[in-house]
Amino acid sequence: MHRPEIKTEFLKLRAQGLSFAAISSRLKVSKPTLLAWNRRHLSERNSPRAIELKKIEESLPDQELLRCVSNLRAVEQELASRALREIPTEQLRQFAIVLQERIQELCAVKEQSTHGQIR
Repeated sequence: MHRPEIKTEFLKLRAQGLSFAAISSRLKVSKPTLLAWNRRHLSERNSPRAIELKKIEESLPDQELLRCVSNLRAVEQELASRALREIPTEQLRQFAIVLQERIQELCAVKEQSTHGQIR
């Protein structure tokens, strides 16, 4: 099992255009592992949930909303990876639900204020 920092460094190096072979050599991680990380990252980034969160983020630049969206992403990633071992899974799920509800509330408020300005 690799540390989350290694995976983060991998993503940074890929974003810089380094090859899998170069990254494998630099991080001392096998190329098949890097390919799996890359596939997982692409599927997460292009998932319907990620696209939905990105749309919310783009259409509502409110700071609290962005913070909730960011926290929700972190919680959902944690649920997938379980890197924060101290927090029980059920508590993380509950936190994700709370964040989703807050995002919906903020969207409703934003929509109401937008409609109010148009009239």
